[in-house]
Amino acid sequence: MSQDAHILVLWGTSPVLMEKVKELNAMLRGKRRHVVYLLIALGMLGYALPRLELGATWEATNVFAIVWTLFAFVIVSAHLNALMMPEEKRKDLARVKRARSLLRERRLAEKAVERSRVRG
Repeated sequence: MSQDAHILVLWGTSPVLMEKVKELNAMLRGKRRHVVYLLIALGMLGYALPRLELGATWEATNVFAIVWTLFAFVIVSAHLNALMMPEEKRKDLARVKRARSLLRERRLAEKAVERSRVRG
């Protein structure tokens, strides 16, 4: 048993429980950023909505207010989606993203080889 495990046992905390806490912290580590950005976006919306003129006329200020509000809601929904997405789906999306990146890289390499042959 490691020294940390001995200390945990002395304090009455089991090593299994501490492993679960570490797993939970690792899972939340990536989500903290989304929570912070979500709170910032909601704060901006809460501050700006009462001050924006969301009138029925199509003046520049009204169009800006509508577009800004829509973008803010898109940001809020994206962070809510990231927070509620299951870990399985997140891993699948990361795998698809890596595969697309590799495919793009291969295509660029093939084009570079083609161009060097044409010039060659």
